[in-house]
Amino acid sequence: MQAMDIQPNQVTMVSLLTACSQLGVLNIGEWIHNYIDKHKISLNVTLGTALVDMYAKCGNITKALQVFREIPGRNSLIWTAMIHGLALHGHAKESICYFLEMISIGLEPDEVTFIGVLSACCRAGFVDEGRQFFAQMR
Repeated sequence: MQAMDIQPNQVTMVSLLTACSQLGVLNIGEWIHNYIDKHKISLNVTLGTALVDMYAKCGNITKALQVFREIPGRNSLIWTAMIHGLALHGHAKESICYFLEMISIGLEPDEVTFIGVLSACCRAGFVDEGRQFFAQMR
């Protein structure tokens, strides 16, 4: 695309970031993030979720949190990505806090969100909290 001077859009960037997160290639994901910033590609919730997911899965939870905080109009998908990322990196308490905050602002957790918070409870040995969240599932 670059050789042909074709400008990528948000969908292109989401696809690239998804590949980076699946392959665990943080350096390329960071390059893509810099490209997004440099070329002023607007950061919508979908692209923001892809960035959060990529940073979390590639091991940079600090950057994932930073991107998460910068995204306006966060939906349940980006909250779920952050909950999973925190759980993955052993931040169970923070994962649970994000889950509870998500609910408190009126967003409905889905099955994937519950998997994230239950994973956090499992990794940290929070049996009672895990049972409470399990009971909340419908």
